[in-house]
This record gives sequence, structure tokens and C-alpha cells, in this order.
Amino acid sequence: RETTRAPLAQRARTGVACGLVFSAWIFSSDALFALGLAAQVMVAQLEYFRMAMAGGAAPARRIVLCASAAMLASSCVAPGLHELVFPLAGTWIMLWFLLMRPNCSSIHDISTTLMGLFYTAYLPSWWVRLRCAPWWADAPGAVDLAGGVAASAGASIGGAGGLVESASRALIAPNSVAAVAVWWTCLGVAVSDIGAYFGGKRFGRRSLKSVGLGAAAKASPNKTIEGALSGFASAAAVLTVGALAMRWPLPLVTGPLFGLLVSMTALVGDLTASMLKRDGRVKDFGDLLPGHGGILDRLDGFIFVAPIAFVILPKLLL
Repeated sequence: RETTRAPLAQRARTGVACGLVFSAWIFSSDALFALGLAAQVMVAQLEYFRMAMAGGAAPARRIVLCASAAMLASSCVAPGLHELVFPLAGTWIMLWFLLMRPNCSSIHDISTTLMGLFYTAYLPSWWVRLRCAPWWADAPGAVDLAGGVAASAGASIGGAGGLVESASRALIAPNSVAAVAVWWTCLGVAVSDIGAYFGGKRFGRRSLKSVGLGAAAKASPNKTIEGALSGFASAAAVLTVGALAMRWPLPLVTGPLFGLLVSMTALVGDLTASMLKRDGRVKDFGDLLPGHGGILDRLDGFIFVAPIAFVILPKLLL
């Protein structure tokens, strides 16, 4: 459904309220963090599938919903099993399409279903892995991501003891090191969006098409090179402060570089959402948040950041 552009004051009020709620949520317990993200994922999926169904797709929504719940739960209490959920869910989805539907499903149905699982659940689930990861954020020292995955998988498969320990940790208190890192990363995404908006308003002259980004320019015609650079600079500045606060090695180098990477990845998420909405002929995915659209409209910049942050942050939090 087409919506009009909300007044800036309304968008600002909603943004501040969301920021306060999100900050409290990030510093809650691991279980509450996972449950909060699960709630956002479910709403985002409903928004995504509603748009896709309006375009004629018939996705397997209930299976995606169940698979998403399993994905988020495993990323919190059994992270070693987390990566297995997506391929197993894909197999489950195809079995359902083959055995439960009276007629052959179209490529549109299948791809919409798999994209819904990947885009609205699998990618965001890495925020839970990052926030609740038990092997790298509990104590200082060298980080071994591969060893951590192996150890976590061993604990999950070897018996109930590992799962009980992970569940107990998730229910008690947040991992402060991980929570702080996630908070600064999310702040970088938010500030990048704000900086790009105001920078584009004030200095925007050249569209993305002027540097050969034709598809991106068509997906979001109002975005400009100057706005993007303003977003990059804003995120780099904020995460430089974050790097100093978190005592990263070489903070005046690692902070700006991480901020630049976060901002560029967030822009990919923003443009991806714009491309999907343009194809679906809608202005916003929903209208749950006044001035911002739906949950997926608000979270689009965060979606692709999580896996990259999961790879990089452990190397900086020594």
C-alpha cells in the first residue's frame, strides 16, 4: 500500500523511542535478546510474504516460520548447530512443495520461500550468534572462531549437559562484552542512515547512476553519492569513538575501517529492501512504526551487517 512521507518530527520521535527500547533490549539477558529478535523476525516475515503474495507468489509461510524459530533458538543455546538449520529447512521446504501441494509449484513460489527464510531469518540470526556467542566474548584472550564452532557443536551433540549450560547462561545475565560490541555496531548502522539522510538533503547532487550504479539508482532514485559518503563518514566517526571505548587495537585505524564497512554493508541492505519494494510496487513493507513503515523497513540496514560483524568483531575484542 502506498504511504505518504511522514513529517520529520514524527520520524524523529519514533526513531528515538526505538533507539531507547533497542538499547534496553540489547543489554537484556541472552534469552530475552533472542526472543526479541524472534518477534521482529516473525513480523518482518509476515510483511515480506504479504508483499510477495500480493504479487502472485504462494510461499510456504508456516514452514519458514517454524524453521526461523529453530534457527534463532539454536543460534542462542546451540550455536554449533546453527548453520545446519538453513540447509535442513531448505530440504523440508522442498519436500513440502513436492508432497503436500496438489500441483507443481512455480520457481516464483520456491524462490520467494527460500528468500524469505534467508533474508528475514538466517541473516538476522547472526545477531544472536554475535550477541550470545559463548566462546569468544566471555573472557579476554585469543579468538579461535573455528575452534569455538567445533567446541560448541561438541557440547550440543555430546549430551544434554552442554545444552543445559548454554540455556542456563542465556536465562541469567547478558554477556557484557558482546552486548557492548553489538550496541556500538547497531549505533553505527543507525548513525550511517541518519548521516546519509541529512547529508543527502544538504549536499546531494549526483545520483548513484552517475557512477554506474544503474540498478541501485532505479531501486532508490533519491539516494545520492554525497548522501552515501555522509553516511560512511558518520559511521566511521561513531565507531572510532566505539573502538576507543572498547579498547580495540589501533582504534584510530580499526574503528574508522569497521565503521566504513558497516555503513557500506548497511547501504546494501537498504538498497536490497528498496529493490524488493519496487518490484512489489509498495512504498513500505508495513505501517507498524509511524514515520518509518514496517519492521522490515526499519531493520533493512541491519540485516547484512550481522554476518560480517560476527567475522570481524572477535578479532578486535582481544
